[in-house]
Amino acid sequence: MKNRFFWGSIISLIFGTAIYLLLRTSSLKVFGWLEIVNINFLNSDIRKFSIDYLEILPNWFLYSLPDGLWIFSYVCLMMYIWNFKINAHSFFWISIIPFIAIFSEFGQAIYLISGTFDFCDILFYILGFNIPFLLLFNNKHDKLLKIMSKNLKTIASIGAFAFFAFIAFGSSDDKEKTSNKEQITTENATESTNTISNEKKWTTVYSFSGNGLKKSPTFELTGNEARIKYSYKADGNVGMGMFAVYVVDEGEDIMKTGGFPEVMTQAENEESESTIQKSEGKYYLNINASGSWTVSIEELQ
Repeated sequence: MKNRFFWGSIISLIFGTAIYLLLRTSSLKVFGWLEIVNINFLNSDIRKFSIDYLEILPNWFLYSLPDGLWIFSYVCLMMYIWNFKINAHSFFWISIIPFIAIFSEFGQAIYLISGTFDFCDILFYILGFNIPFLLLFNNKHDKLLKIMSKNLKTIASIGAFAFFAFIAFGSSDDKEKTSNKEQITTENATESTNTISNEKKWTTVYSFSGNGLKKSPTFELTGNEARIKYSYKADGNVGMGMFAVYVVDEGEDIMKTGGFPEVMTQAENEESESTIQKSEGKYYLNINASGSWTVSIEELQ
């Protein structure tokens, strides 16, 4: 029985915490604590995946069940610490957090404590407090071993109390408690928008227009992914043309060093794009054409 209570405490604590981390509003203090240690859980894939199912989950699952699970976890752990002996001293430590939780909920009802009163919260507090006692009395025939002195049990109880108080504080909201799922959904949409806004976009580095053979002024590339976008129209409507674009290192002359064009076509008209592979540095365009053209160099920035 002892092991069942211990592992029941651990599993219910993990489950309740998971609901908060995966499905609750980003204004919870615990998310700020995680950011201090460089854990950005709000933008994690598992949280985004979970929020997609937010609308099908009932409010009691999102807002009341975690509290009941934590109370259950606390009571089971305290019973384990006190070797399942119920007396005045052990009952004080077993019941202190459940009683604080229940009375704080009533305090919210009469506006003595900030927050929103919810009868469902009280129901889950009571269930979380009473179920371990029902399980204990159902197994009262089991022989219990004395493994800790009263002083050690008291010290362990203080530690468990502090730990669960810390969890309760971390799960509190910087804003007033709300059961509005739209708030969480909106936050998720905002996070997704911010992620999209941080993605790289194609940016025009240089644009050059003209007719026939021309060289451009120099421009700079940063070494990011780059491309040429161009449009070309041959003169004379003869059914064919000639258009070639060279991206040349500053200071070089393809008439002397030679080179391969990044774009070459003999079509009469063409509008397209082509990827170029260039390292960071300064370049210029050398255009050889039999008609009018516009060339733009873009980088992913």
